[in-house]
Amino acid sequence: MKQQILDYLRDSFGLEGSDAEELYQSYVDTLNENISKFDSLLANNNFAEFTRAAHTIKGCAMNSGHPEMSSAALELEKAAKANDKALCLQLMEPVKNIFKQLKET
Repeated sequence: MKQQILDYLRDSFGLEGSDAEELYQSYVDTLNENISKFDSLLANNNFAEFTRAAHTIKGCAMNSGHPEMSSAALELEKAAKANDKALCLQLMEPVKNIFKQLKET
């Protein structure tokens, strides 16, 4: 998965050397920062911030050529906009699992 994203970043943005690796790391850091907020935001019924976190993940994933994450984050964003806590809880898991897989590669 990591290599696929690095290739996308290099091809799409004409990056050379360590630039793609730095952009990839920025992507991973942004995902981590936003995913780590999910539980507390949902516990506090802060759907506005939860929606922003999901939206940020979706956008970063789209820009990084990671369609699996962008699709999962889009569904999560929609659930958050609808203030559907049960669905958010359900849809958080695929996002977290995709992120876990990303970190393992």
